[in-house]
Amino acid sequence: MLEGIAFALIKTMITFMFEQYLYTTQEIEIDDAPSWYYQNSDKMICSFSVIDGDYVNIELLKSKLLEKLQKDIQDINSHVIYKNFDRITNQIERDIVNKFENMSDVSKFIKFNINYNKIEYRSEVNRVFGKACIEKSMVLSFNKERLKNIVREVSIYKSSIEFDELETGKSQNSYFQELENGF
Repeated sequence: MLEGIAFALIKTMITFMFEQYLYTTQEIEIDDAPSWYYQNSDKMICSFSVIDGDYVNIELLKSKLLEKLQKDIQDINSHVIYKNFDRITNQIERDIVNKFENMSDVSKFIKFNINYNKIEYRSEVNRVFGKACIEKSMVLSFNKERLKNIVREVSIYKSSIEFDELETGKSQNSYFQELENGF
């Protein structure tokens, strides 16, 4: 049961990332921008940004790219959750989804694994263009590992509650309470 919801989340993520790639494979050409600007890769999740000014603004551009990539991956996770929310049937599954939605460790993961593929200054327009990417396979592996840990945490938590109920003889499950009251 727990593995089923984890599998469904990962399956939806893979499908969505593939759909996003198909959606972004069209060529976009922007005046005065480098040829690589808004050109995606099938193996990467990329964000693009531009900032007015010269080389002094490179760190600001990197910060913008990091924020955009974090938001893009948050959007992917939100889409995955939205697509799977109707499949959730009980509190345990809801706990898994809520923990999956928590992005604190994901932001750190992106920060340490982001690759600033291209940064280019165009003097004729006085702009700095940037492209930052992260490998899709890394994001999938990271999320699979997160889900395994979440499922394990939830299972341990739920089993400790059930053991406590066995030891005390009191059940919080309404089905078992009805059964106990019937005897």
